[in-house]
Amino acid sequence: MFAGVATIAGTIGSMPMAAADVVSPPGSCAGTGTWEQARFTERSVAHAPSDVIKIPRADTVRWTGRIRGFPLGATGARRDIAGAVQLELPIGQVDIDTWDKSSVRFANTGERKYDLPSIFIGVKMKVKGYHKDNGRTTCSGSVYMQIEGSATKNPFTWVAIGGLVISGGLLLYAGRPVFKKLWAFEDVDPG
Repeated sequence: MFAGVATIAGTIGSMPMAAADVVSPPGSCAGTGTWEQARFTERSVAHAPSDVIKIPRADTVRWTGRIRGFPLGATGARRDIAGAVQLELPIGQVDIDTWDKSSVRFANTGERKYDLPSIFIGVKMKVKGYHKDNGRTTCSGSVYMQIEGSATKNPFTWVAIGGLVISGGLLLYAGRPVFKKLWAFEDVDPG
């Protein structure tokens, strides 16, 4: 339910910044994410929306999300909630999580496993999300993420290098004369 709020904090990686908050308005929601294999934790209040945070290509994130400082497990009057967490890819957008239901919870926890294709290694992408209570936006936020790893592991790197080599070869070939000089009849038979 609050996977989105927490995934904004949880799908972000390792660049702490003091006195920041990816959530708007600041303090309206908070989230944390702990990467199980990489063994690090991030908090929404430790980053600004302009941060670029590096995360592993694949892992499992344990997340928590809460509204207005409610403790985990907090409940209250039933209300309609909705929201989403989305990843902006270079070729579109994908939903990481969405919710649209009735709930009594104001804070929640969960776990999300992910395995991103190696094609995204080194690519800067925006993670954004929002949460609504009774149709009114409670909070929203965003931060940039980047899949850590060597550029040589991204298949597009090799495609680009191959294209550069082919283009360079074609450029060199373009500077060479293609046809032999054709002699006029008069130059061959002066008679």
